[in-house]
Amino acid sequence: MKFVAVALLAFSAAQEDSGNGPRRSPPRWIEVDHAPQGWLTDVFFLDEKTGWILSAEGALSATSDGGRTWVGVRGPTPGEYCRGVCFLDSRRGFIVGGLRGCETIAPAKLCATEDGGRTWVDLTPGLPGTSKGVFDKIQFLSPTEGFIFGRQLLATRDAGKTWSAVGPEWLRVPGYNSCFTTPKTGWVLYDDNLWRTEDGGNSWQPTGAANALTDEERGHSDLRFPTFQTELFGWVLTGWGKILRTEDGGLSWKGLQGFRGERVQQLVVTDPSNAWVLSSNADYESRILRTTDGGRTWKPSVQTQRRLQQMFFLRPDFGWVVGDGAILRLTAN
Repeated sequence: MKFVAVALLAFSAAQEDSGNGPRRSPPRWIEVDHAPQGWLTDVFFLDEKTGWILSAEGALSATSDGGRTWVGVRGPTPGEYCRGVCFLDSRRGFIVGGLRGCETIAPAKLCATEDGGRTWVDLTPGLPGTSKGVFDKIQFLSPTEGFIFGRQLLATRDAGKTWSAVGPEWLRVPGYNSCFTTPKTGWVLYDDNLWRTEDGGNSWQPTGAANALTDEERGHSDLRFPTFQTELFGWVLTGWGKILRTEDGGLSWKGLQGFRGERVQQLVVTDPSNAWVLSSNADYESRILRTTDGGRTWKPSVQTQRRLQQMFFLRPDFGWVVGDGAILRLTAN
C-alpha cells in the first residue's frame, strides 16, 4: 500500500530583512495528510530522505523521498505492541516492543530484518532469560554496537546478531529514563538520582544531579528525561519543570527555571542552544515547545488536539513527530 503525504499547513523559511541583510525565519512544523494511520509509536530516519514510521500494531511504513510518500512494508507479527524502530542501513533494521498494563500484557519482542522490512526474524527466544520484560527503545551508537532498553539493559557488539544482559539485574533501564552517547558512556535515573556508566553499563556511579535540587524539590519532585548530546554536555528535568544542565559529565549542575504546568513526554536536545519538549495536558492535547538559548526561555511551536507520541531529530531544523494518526515534519525549506 502506498500513502501520499500532502502538507495541510505548509510553511517556508521566508527571508526577513533585519537591517544587517536578510535572515531566515525559524523552521516551522508541517502536518502531513494521507500518511500511515493508527497509533504511531516511533519514527526513525537514516538521513533526510530515508526513514520509517512504526505503529503500535506493528505496521511499518517507509519513505525514500523525505516523507512525501510512504510505502507500507511488512512488519512483525500483527497484534503485538511495538514501541521502537531502528535501522543500521536501508536493509538492516530492528523493532522492539512489549506492554505490561493493568488489563493488557504483550510479551517483550525483538525482531530483525535484513531486506528492508519485507521479512522479519524473531530474535526474542535467544535473549537472556532475565531480560524478558518490556522493551521500549533500541539504539545503535556505531555500526556494530547498540543497546535495548527496558526491564534490563541488553547490549550487542556484533550488529544485533547476539545480545547479552549488562549491569546489575535489579537496575531498571527504560528508554525514557536513560541515554547513551557512546558505546561506553551512558546515564540512567535510579533512586532519585542520575547515575553514569563509563564501561557500557556494567557498573554505575551516582552523579551530583540530586544535590542540585532544593529540599522542597527533593521531597516533592523527581528527576526525568536525561538527555545528553556529548559525554560532557547534558540536561535532566525535574517534575516541576526545572532544568538541570551540566557541562562536565554530571559532576556539577546549573539550574534553569525551565517551565511549569507542562506534562512532559519527551525532551530532545539537538545542540547546546536548541532543544525541544513534547508535552500534553489533561485533555491529551499536545504541545511542542522550543528553546534557542540553551533552555533559558521557551516558546510554543505547535499546539494540537492530536495526541503526539514521539519526536526524532537529525539536526536542529529537521525533525519529525508522530502520534495518534498524525505526522508533523519540521523543515527550514
